[in-house]
Amino acid sequence: MNSVFAQVALVFVFNLVGYACNVAANAILANNLPLHLYGDFACAWRSLGLISQLVIFGTTLSANTFMARYAMASDEEKQRGFMIWNFGLVFKMFMILLLLYLSFWGVALVTHIHEQFSGAYHLSAFVAIFGPILALSTIIRNYMLAKGYPALASFSGSVMWYGVKLGVVAFGFIVFVPTTDLHLSYFVVVTLFALLVVNALAYSLLPENELYDSLKDSLSLRKVNRKKPYFRKEWFVVSKGAVVGNLFATISATAGIYLLEIFSPSEHNVALFNVCLVSVGFVWLLLGSMNGLYRARVAAISSLSKQQLVSLQHALDTIGIVRLTLTATSMHLYYVFSGDIFAFFNVPDTQHAILLPLMLLSTYFDNSAGLRVTYLMSHDEQAYCIITQLIRMVSMISLGIYLVITYDIYGVVIANFISRLIKLVLLTYKCRQKTSIRFNRFF
Repeated sequence: MNSVFAQVALVFVFNLVGYACNVAANAILANNLPLHLYGDFACAWRSLGLISQLVIFGTTLSANTFMARYAMASDEEKQRGFMIWNFGLVFKMFMILLLLYLSFWGVALVTHIHEQFSGAYHLSAFVAIFGPILALSTIIRNYMLAKGYPALASFSGSVMWYGVKLGVVAFGFIVFVPTTDLHLSYFVVVTLFALLVVNALAYSLLPENELYDSLKDSLSLRKVNRKKPYFRKEWFVVSKGAVVGNLFATISATAGIYLLEIFSPSEHNVALFNVCLVSVGFVWLLLGSMNGLYRARVAAISSLSKQQLVSLQHALDTIGIVRLTLTATSMHLYYVFSGDIFAFFNVPDTQHAILLPLMLLSTYFDNSAGLRVTYLMSHDEQAYCIITQLIRMVSMISLGIYLVITYDIYGVVIANFISRLIKLVLLTYKCRQKTSIRFNRFF
């Protein structure tokens, strides 16, 4: 337990430093850009995350499954084969994305020539083609974790991830201040390539990494006839099963800012919504770290003794009280200091103080679902979790469209809260059918 606590504590420190870098980067952007440009940047960054999930195609799960197995067996041939297949898959997805990207701009050029459209394009339209770069950074981080370097993977996904973003933004604003979406796209592209370079360098320092050779071979598969195939059906089967759930989860998490971008009459609200997301991220970080202490034991519930189950239940009850107390206290403090929080991000707003407590409550329910998902995913209920995530996504989008038209930013927050609550209820129902363990004493 001490080793688990030490590992969780280390991950928490990394995440805390990464969070501080993210706050600083967003503060620089918000204080030096018009609010509509800052909102465009936030929306485009999440769009890249969504495209990245599509390009990765669920290989996060297959990497954690097969790369970890091959690394433990010191099977370098299979490790290299998996990486070649993985990079080749990214290349194929990139080619599909490139065709769509060129088709879009071809249509855009025709409409401009015929003067059927004379407006400006969103930042997402300029940077979408670079989504695979973000995917490669994520894949390299997955390999770090799969090969038995969780601390390095956590450092890469937090300190390096947001540290690079902060460095590019801070240095970029010294060079020049962007005034258009096209100018802002330079920041995004430089950040993506810097992330890839830093992650690749970090991974290349690991023994038996095979990174560069695998990447080179993945791009030359069509030119060289190989005796051994670099594809195993099980890789694709596992990835195909994971991509659906990952895609549903990503769309659910990013739908709110898209709905505001499309339906809200004020682009100010897009910036305000992103500021709220960044602000409540600190509490989300604390709650997630608490879950991390017991994630491994929850996944192994079926193999625990009766005494161990009693001990686990007592620990979950205790941590549940701490989580509820932390959330309630945070809701009060965030409400009281909402004006200062918004002012820090250069958002002059004194009328939406209640947004932060509402989003914190929503975060609490989302976090409460975390251990339930861990239990069900590790006890042959993957399909149920995917269906639950689908229901969450559909309810978020359908409710969000209706409510944002009527209540603007509050409609998005309420839709997010309701969809998370529905997901929590469904997960709780299934967990109570399968185990006597209660992941939360209050519900």
